[in-house]
Formats: sequence, structure tokens, C-alpha cells
Amino acid sequence: WAFDNLSFLTSSGFLDPIASDSKSNATIRTKRKQRASEYAARCYFMGGLAGLYVNLRSFWIHRNGALDEARRRYYHHHYDESTTTPSSSSSSSRDKDSDDSDAHHALKKVEQKHFELFLALLKSICDVTVFS
Repeated sequence: WAFDNLSFLTSSGFLDPIASDSKSNATIRTKRKQRASEYAARCYFMGGLAGLYVNLRSFWIHRNGALDEARRRYYHHHYDESTTTPSSSSSSSRDKDSDDSDAHHALKKVEQKHFELFLALLKSICDVTVFS
């Protein structure tokens, strides 16, 4: 963003020397503006690539770590309890329901985080596409 601002200041004439004639200022201004714009585009592209790398890495780590673990916990808890025989005790039934809802809530929370990471990754992909 710094070179984008520099490009604007150069094109507006703010950075022109005061003691020069206007014709030489215009040529110098055009060259400076072109160089600043090219460098700004390169910086934006490199920033987009860095963002893409960070977001892809975060998405991948979360997918293979927290999301996988939450799914495993939920399915293990949910399907293991559904195959057991129901107990006669109502308090143990309530505990199992509470544990099941806790596991479901934890899974939904992790899936929400995964979706947020997916959106960040999608934005990074769009940034790199736009600046390439």
C-alpha cells in the first residue's frame, strides 16, 4: 500500500521539484509514476502469495488436526453409545445425552472455524488471481 500511495503522490505532482520547468516535470512524473505503479503491483502480488501460503497452511493444519479430532470424537461417542444397550438409570441416560450434545457443540464450533479459514483461503486465491 505504501507504493500505491507513492504512485498517487507522484501522479498528482506533489513530489515534483519546485524549481524545474513544467515540461521536464511531466516527463519525470510519468517515469516515476510508472516505476512506482509497477513496484506497487509487485508488492501486492508478493503479499497475496504470502497470504495464500499462510491461509493454505492454516486451513490444512486445522483440517488434519482440530477438525479431524472433533469429528473422530463426535462419531466415536455418538456411534459407540448407539450400539450399547440402554441403561435403566435415567441419570446415566441424561449424562450420555449431555456428553453427546457437548461433542456435537464442539464439532459445530470447530466446523465454524474451518469455514472461516476456508473463506480466508478463498479470498487469498482471489487476491493472487487479481494481481497476477
